[in-house]
Amino acid sequence: MKVVGEKALAPFLGDLDSIKMEKVKECCDKAEVVAQPRAAASTPKAVASKTATSKTASAKAAPAKTEIKEEPKVTVSAKTQKVVKGVGKPRKGPEEGQRKTKTEAPAAPTFTEPFMSDDEVNGHFPDDVRDALANVNWKDRLAALDRMKEVVDTVPVQAVLKMLCRKPGLKDTNFQVLKVKLEMVERIVERGPVSLYSAECCLADLVDKVGDVKNGASAGAALSALARSVSLDYVSREVLVAAFAQKNPKNQSESLLWLSRAIKEFGLSIPVKVVIEHIKKGLAASNPAIRGASITLAGVMYLYMGKTLRMLFDGEKPTILQQLDAEFAKLEEEGATCPKPQSQQTMEDLIPRTDISGEITESLLNELADKNWKVRQEALQKLSAIVDRAKLITKDIGDLPNALRPRMTDSNKNLATQALTIGQALGAALGPNCTAHVRALGPGMLVALGDSKLAVRGAALACLKEWCSQAPLSSFFEGDTLRDALKMENPVLRSEVFGWLAEVLAERRRGLEAGDLASLLPILYQCLEERSAEVRKKAQDCLLPFMLNLGYESMARATSKLKASSKDNVLSQLDKVRSQLLAKAPPPQGRAAIVWGGGGGNSGTPNGSRENPCFKDSGRAPSMPPARAHGLPTKVAPQQKGLEPEQGPLLANINLKDIRFTYERALKVLKWNFSSPREEFYLQLKEQMVFANWAPPLVANCFHSDFKMHLRAIDMLSESLNESLGPTSANLDLVLKWLALRFFDTNPSVLLKALEYLQVLFGALAEAEYRMHELEASSFLPYLVLKMGDSKDTVRKGVHEILRRMCNVYPASKLFGYLMLGLASKNSRQRAECLEEMSHLIATFGTSVCDPAAALKEVAKQISDRDNGVRNAALNCVVQAYFHEGDKVYKLVGQLSDKDMSLLEERIKRASRSVPKERPQSAVFPSAQEETVMRKRARAATVTRPRSIGLELTVDMENMITEPQQQQQQQQQQ
Repeated sequence: MKVVGEKALAPFLGDLDSIKMEKVKECCDKAEVVAQPRAAASTPKAVASKTATSKTASAKAAPAKTEIKEEPKVTVSAKTQKVVKGVGKPRKGPEEGQRKTKTEAPAAPTFTEPFMSDDEVNGHFPDDVRDALANVNWKDRLAALDRMKEVVDTVPVQAVLKMLCRKPGLKDTNFQVLKVKLEMVERIVERGPVSLYSAECCLADLVDKVGDVKNGASAGAALSALARSVSLDYVSREVLVAAFAQKNPKNQSESLLWLSRAIKEFGLSIPVKVVIEHIKKGLAASNPAIRGASITLAGVMYLYMGKTLRMLFDGEKPTILQQLDAEFAKLEEEGATCPKPQSQQTMEDLIPRTDISGEITESLLNELADKNWKVRQEALQKLSAIVDRAKLITKDIGDLPNALRPRMTDSNKNLATQALTIGQALGAALGPNCTAHVRALGPGMLVALGDSKLAVRGAALACLKEWCSQAPLSSFFEGDTLRDALKMENPVLRSEVFGWLAEVLAERRRGLEAGDLASLLPILYQCLEERSAEVRKKAQDCLLPFMLNLGYESMARATSKLKASSKDNVLSQLDKVRSQLLAKAPPPQGRAAIVWGGGGGNSGTPNGSRENPCFKDSGRAPSMPPARAHGLPTKVAPQQKGLEPEQGPLLANINLKDIRFTYERALKVLKWNFSSPREEFYLQLKEQMVFANWAPPLVANCFHSDFKMHLRAIDMLSESLNESLGPTSANLDLVLKWLALRFFDTNPSVLLKALEYLQVLFGALAEAEYRMHELEASSFLPYLVLKMGDSKDTVRKGVHEILRRMCNVYPASKLFGYLMLGLASKNSRQRAECLEEMSHLIATFGTSVCDPAAALKEVAKQISDRDNGVRNAALNCVVQAYFHEGDKVYKLVGQLSDKDMSLLEERIKRASRSVPKERPQSAVFPSAQEETVMRKRARAATVTRPRSIGLELTVDMENMITEPQQQQQQQQQQ
């Protein structure tokens, strides 16, 4: 009371009697405030605290200036935090820009360097290169670029980019020269670092070429490299501004599509408000390609922002809204998820919100409390217009909650319904910020649930559900808000509140304290014997959700204060519900409490390692602590109290894999299967690492938000592997799962280091003759196959090397099955790489590595693919099978079109010619088999081959000697 004032606490002290109130005031007078309010740095110490607070507020409200002539006096109310008009300039109206929004300053490059003049740039390149780059002959320009490549790695980025952008620059009319320039820009930008001067000199030209037919892809790759080196926030802003400043519709549509791909790669690190403004421009364009690209970009943003994004387009034309809704509905039907998830806090920082505190004036609040219902109606209409116009607002709404709460229970039912509808819109506009106002507005919503009018109750329930979807359920228990509402002897209110509670708790919402729900048990048990049949039914519906959160034993103990007859009745109903616990047991706790990439110090729950009471007393697992519920034995402590981080092993050599596999097969933990990892997978893996006794620093680095800590975690894993293979093999499933999550990161250094570690790991496992478990492979291989479609050649080569080493620890036939699944990908590069690896397996192990009848039919389908790389890879794979199966392969591939069959026959014919034959006989080291072959050839020889060296050589020599002698004797006789 001494800190915030008596007025701020007045709504919560109304039920106290005079004696207790006097005691509170007496304690307030004796209380001493230890922490003094902060003052501005330049404020003298002797200044009173009130003045210091005022100056601090002024300093935060306006940027610091060296000279300040006059500033209007500003008074800040401790309760409402709204600015009250003082002496100075008159306040502007809403139409003059009184409403404020979050400013989105562009995230400029962090690297700074001096501006380089033309002479400084010229000093880095020879004169002949500079002259050739400006030559009219394109061949001379191309040759100059080839000479420039030799020195480009030693020249500053700014100098290279300025030289490439000199006339004709990136607007070169020859597509070959332009391609080389764009590739050089991508190469030099990735090398970095890139300053503001460097980015500015090439951004506009890159946007100008992003719609080029032949070199548009190269320009897009250069823009992505620039975003990777600088920031997507800065580059996306500049790209959109430059694209829509042009009149080329191709550039505009391709710029929007490039941004869609970039968001999938880097996440939603963009100026949301600026992007939405350009999307609206694109939706209003006459060119259908621009409209389609705008809808595609909006769809990608919808994956991250959800329904919040839809609210920002409410003012668009109905036809445009229909197209957007169709795109969003299609994404939801396909089950698409954001490729790079982001934390809730990061998303909130990106969403543009409007500060409406300046419009919540004293006059408006007075009108809401006016005795005349017409004045109150006009005030509600004004408030509705303010909220609708703002769309998304900040948490600073002044004293509006205290003024709106009485209107929710207005005697005029139409005004009460209108106020509840405004409350629902206010909750959607506030988003997560509405948590701070639940204590003020929550009682109004709950009391309105007991209204006799169905329309009022419907509006109250809709308002309550909206606020519950934005704020945690625990906020409705603060200040005994729910308990006070249920204390009212209103059957309608109790039935509606218990019905809502049963629905909410059935969703297994976490973050609730055991004491929160336990405080409602006396009222719940009382309602089980209520006269109203509807109240009894709703109370009975709440028993199971309550028991899932509190456990049977806790609820049974709470009946001890009941009368004997009532106790027997309640216990009988609890016993009936107890049998349903096995079928309704909740999943592991804390699924919504983890922050993406957060530190490893906490377990993901709000208070660290707090036990979930559901596992304490429930019928499913009596007396089972949370460790056992996650598939880990209780005897393994998360941390040893006396162990320092530097002491002890990084990985514990305790083999708990069998227990984890048992629980995973029994579906007692989440099955490791996803298209993109959700937060509950991060939480589950983190908890399993902790209970497997991983070193706390290693767990902290594994789940840190900084990618450098991920690099450090891989170094620590490598260190453990070098010391001994035992701990790593005992935790191999957890190591592979964590590395699978890293495949969804966009930082290339982490990915490349992870692949290097995996090569060393599988090499060590092969030397130890380790055999991978099927669950280890299934939690890792599908995500490794996904990286075969990566755009970087280094990554693809690393994946191939890992797969070939895995054949020593995992059956090649099963590995072939995962590669077959990769053929269903929409990524043509991934399909081609999978076919190449399948070809290698067939060449190494033969067709026994797969089921030829099924596999070759699927491979043959890829021969008709539009991508040339996929076609060639498919043909090569079938050719390898032909070398093992012969002409039988034509039956195995199934029915092919004439074109595909001719391609296959021609490829087999050419490949058969190039198959190496047996090496010729060596005269120096002949083998026994080769001698046999030569003897056979010698027997077949005739006298016309006197040079034969076979075993029958003596026969040939005898004929050669005797034949001339006989001829000589015949001549002498004649």
